Amino acid sequence: MEELLFRELAVLKLGLKRGAKPPFLLRYSEESGRGLIATRRIKTGEVIMEETPAVWGPKADGACCLECGLQLKDLSAVVFCNLCNLHFCSNPCCASHPVKNARRCKN
Repeated sequence: MEELLFRELAVLKLGLKRGAKPPFLLRYSEESGRGLIATRRIKTGEVIMEETPAVWGPKADGACCLECGLQLKDLSAVVFCNLCNLHFCSNPCCASHPVKNARRCKN
């Protein structure tokens, strides 16, 4: 079952055609647990997978723009959304934040 799910993930996330062999397989090792094992030689710098983060947000050690991630050092320049009160580094970032499409914010 796990192998089937991995193959579907490879098709969806990597853009591989069904039946195409991905450059790695999901395997379990007693020594290091679950991980990806190369199925062919992977060139230095070759991108084999790109993913969006499951969770993204400010770091605990300081504030950052919730759209672009820029560290907010000058808190007097912070822009707040007038509907959802989230903080951004600039008006363009505030205008393009994804929450604007949610019901709670129509910036």
